[in-house]
Amino acid sequence: MNMIQKNNKVIFIFSSFIFLLMLEGCVPSSRTIREDIQFGLKSEQQWWSVFNDHLMNDLANQLIKQNIDIKIAQTRLEEAKAFARIANSGFFPNISATANASRGNNTLGLGKPASIMEGGFFTSWEIDAFGQTRTQLDASINRVEARSASVEEIMDSVLAELFLTIIEWHRAKQVLKDASNLLSSQDNQLKLFSTRVKAGLIDASFLSRAAAQRAQTATLIPFAQASIEASQYKIEQLLGKQPGELSNTLSNASDTFTVPNMKETIEVNFSIICTRPDIRAAKFEMLAAQSDLAKAEADVWPRISLSAFFGVRDTSDGVISASNPIWSIASSIIAPVLNFERLNGAIDVANAREKQSIFVYKNVVLTAIREAKTALSDYLSSINVLNQQEQALIHRKMTVALVSKRFERGLTDMIDLTTAQSELNQATLLMVESKASCAIAYIRLQKALGRTLYDRNQS
Repeated sequence: MNMIQKNNKVIFIFSSFIFLLMLEGCVPSSRTIREDIQFGLKSEQQWWSVFNDHLMNDLANQLIKQNIDIKIAQTRLEEAKAFARIANSGFFPNISATANASRGNNTLGLGKPASIMEGGFFTSWEIDAFGQTRTQLDASINRVEARSASVEEIMDSVLAELFLTIIEWHRAKQVLKDASNLLSSQDNQLKLFSTRVKAGLIDASFLSRAAAQRAQTATLIPFAQASIEASQYKIEQLLGKQPGELSNTLSNASDTFTVPNMKETIEVNFSIICTRPDIRAAKFEMLAAQSDLAKAEADVWPRISLSAFFGVRDTSDGVISASNPIWSIASSIIAPVLNFERLNGAIDVANAREKQSIFVYKNVVLTAIREAKTALSDYLSSINVLNQQEQALIHRKMTVALVSKRFERGLTDMIDLTTAQSELNQATLLMVESKASCAIAYIRLQKALGRTLYDRNQS
């Protein structure tokens, strides 16, 4: 008896292996779920390198790894990929190991109670004859693509926000420095005016106006300091760091910043707007909604299933039983007959959602075009303002140089020189604001074109 049981076990294991291989060969090939979605920053794709800002490069790489919003979006992507794997499993049979034991006399042919023990594999497989599984998988895969695009969209947004904040930090540091220089010039001018007023050489109104200008300049200092602190806190929040954690990093960073050369940025190809992450996300959501509608329509058709059992049986002595291994194959078809408008209602819901997704997609495209055109207009305007301010700064420097020569020759007094220097410092402050506005407009243009993460024409 033991030898027979051992032989049955060997036959059972070998037959089960052959059975599973044959069954797997009958499964139709399923669509591939993309698992190789990678997000990162390659040096040759970093368009913001035109700023020549090491702080931008260092913090951008940290942001991709540490930003909380990005991590949330990535977990949603993982969720979508898990749902896609669940949908993909519908193409394969459901194989379960079963074992049961019973004792009774309710089996046909038994005159007295008997013990029956069975064990083996039970397999059920629904044939995708009308596309229920295929359309469900299509919807899941499209949602994976949509979530992937959403991750890029959030990366684009937080990177743009990081760069804008860094520019604001640079601007505030420059304003603080130039305002301090301007205050020094105005203090010297006040001393000269005060001496002249006491000597009766000029009217006291000159001194009052100079004092008012000095007081106005002094207000820039606390605003700049507050802007520096606010910018640091925002950068730390974007990077998921505690307040003050970046103090050493920022203290060692350069205060100056540059703006992109207009010749390198003026040529804009609006066709790359189609690669914007929000447009691609809306597109794949629309395709997923269309697949949902196809799934709802396919549900009105019958479902065809196959099932099989393969295993062994042990019974009480004297009970007539089939020789091991035992097996069975069955098929079934289920067709909806009366469902009280449940399936039709599901189709109507899916149809309405498909229409909504189409409208959302159109709206996203129109919004992207408007944002790109507005951003380009703002950038061109800021470039023009910057050029004019550069010319004004050149003239102010020339004025200081001429007045200095006149002062050295005794042709003018110190008041003219301090006034010219004060005007130069004021022009320098305006230059900082113009550069910051131009840099901000450039970043917003890249964001509007969908190039904040990387230039997809090069990827």
